[in-house]
Amino acid sequence: MPGWIAQDLACDYLAYAFLPSGRCYLLPFQPLRRCWQQYRREWVQRYGPPIEAQNEGYVSVGVAVPITVLLTALSQMLVVSWAGEGSRESITRATGGEGNDGH
Repeated sequence: MPGWIAQDLACDYLAYAFLPSGRCYLLPFQPLRRCWQQYRREWVQRYGPPIEAQNEGYVSVGVAVPITVLLTALSQMLVVSWAGEGSRESITRATGGEGNDGH
């Protein structure tokens, strides 16, 4: 059976807590899945091999990707762009000026 990142789970966010620092990250699940699909091979090569952890009734398998690397990659999944539409010139034409205020 594939791991949770490969499953189409009915959740919006994954809470990932670091107990020693008292910090919890709320990671948007679908962008996180896309992130794993795009970077899996690179991350396994760089941060792998996958680590197995025995749990009661199942085995977890994971790759220890540094949180800063994950958050950077995840932020890229939250941006949508299309060819030719992101230039300063096309934005200026669309807004009627240099920025949102029309100047």
